[in-house]
Amino acid sequence: MSLRLDLHKLLLCWALILTVLLAPAARADDMAVVTLDPSVTVTLEGEAFAADVHVTEDGEHYLDADPILAALGNEVSFDATENVLMVRRSQDGVVMSLYTDTGLIQANGKDLGRLREYGEVSEGVLRLTPNALSVMSGLIPKFDEDTGVYKLELDPRLKVATGFDILLQDVPLIDVDPEAKAIGPVLLLPLRPIAEGLGSDVRVEGGRVTVRRAQDSAVFTLDLSTGVIELRGRPIGVVRDMTYADTERLLLPSNAVEALTGTHVSVSGRNIEIVLDNRLDGAVSAGRSVDEVVKDTPFTPESLTFRLGPQQTNTVMGDFRYQGLNGRVRYEVPDLPEEFGELEPSWLSLDFAHVSG
Repeated sequence: MSLRLDLHKLLLCWALILTVLLAPAARADDMAVVTLDPSVTVTLEGEAFAADVHVTEDGEHYLDADPILAALGNEVSFDATENVLMVRRSQDGVVMSLYTDTGLIQANGKDLGRLREYGEVSEGVLRLTPNALSVMSGLIPKFDEDTGVYKLELDPRLKVATGFDILLQDVPLIDVDPEAKAIGPVLLLPLRPIAEGLGSDVRVEGGRVTVRRAQDSAVFTLDLSTGVIELRGRPIGVVRDMTYADTERLLLPSNAVEALTGTHVSVSGRNIEIVLDNRLDGAVSAGRSVDEVVKDTPFTPESLTFRLGPQQTNTVMGDFRYQGLNGRVRYEVPDLPEEFGELEPSWLSLDFAHVSG
C-alpha cells in the first residue's frame, strides 16, 4: 500500500513538472494589467529618447518598442494570421521572428529558443519586456534604479561606423557609392568601384556576381544568397558574415571583396587601404609596356602533359616562359620504350615566340 501511494505521489509530481515545462508562453495581454509609468524614462545610445514605459502589477516593465525599433532603422511587421512579430534588423539584415502563441524565437527561420514572457504584441500594440526587446533588436538595456532611466545601447557587434576613406593602390576613391561601413567587427566594402578601379569586369545575374580579374584573367563568382565563392565554376569557400551584406548595392564583407578582386584590405583609423595581392601586383597594368613587365621574368614552367600507352605514339609536352619568351618542348616515341635505347625520339622540337612578335 505504501509503495502504491509513493508511486502515485511520484506520478503527480512528474505531471506537475511536465505541465510547467510544456506550458505555452505567458501572454501579457491575457495575464497582466499594465499602466503607464511616467517616472521611468529612456535613453538610446546615450541620448534622451521619447518612448513610454509601462509597468505591470508585479512591477515588470514593458517598453514601447515601435519608436525604438524605428529609430534603429529596423523594419517591423505583425502577421495577425500567424500571430508572429517580425523585425528585420538594419545593421546585419537578420530577420528576427517572435511567435506570440508559443514564444518561439527564430533568426532567419532558425529556432533559437522560447521566451516565457515577452510583453504585449498584437495589431497596433507593441510593448516588449527588456529581454524581448534585446533579443529582437540587439539592444542591451540597463535600468538605473536610482535615476529611473532605461539605458539602451546597441550590442557592440551591431554598432555602425561610417565616414571611411578608401585608398586603392594608394589612390583615393572619390564619391564612392555605396560608402564603406563597419558593423561591429565586420567591414563592408563596395565591390563595384573597387573591382572596376583595378580594371576588372563586374557582372550581376540571377543572384550571382561574377568578377573577371584584369591581372590574371581569373573568373570568380559569388552566390549572393549562400555566400559560396566559385573559381571557374568550382566552389572554393564560403564568405563569412554574408548576412551583413547589402546584396542589391554589392556592399560586401571585406573578405569577399579580397577573394573576388585579389586584394588585401587593411584599416588604419578612418583609412581603408586596399592593395593587390603581391602575387598579382607584378602583372600587366595600365601605363606599363609588356616588355617592361616581362623582361625580368625567370624561367617558369607552366605545364607538363603526357600521352602514354602501348601501340601508339607516346608524347610528352612542356610549356614554359622566360624573359618575354613563350616556349614549348615536344618529345615523341612511337611505342612504350622497354630499353634505354628506345628512348631516342621520333620527334623532338622546341618552339618559341617572343611577346614582341
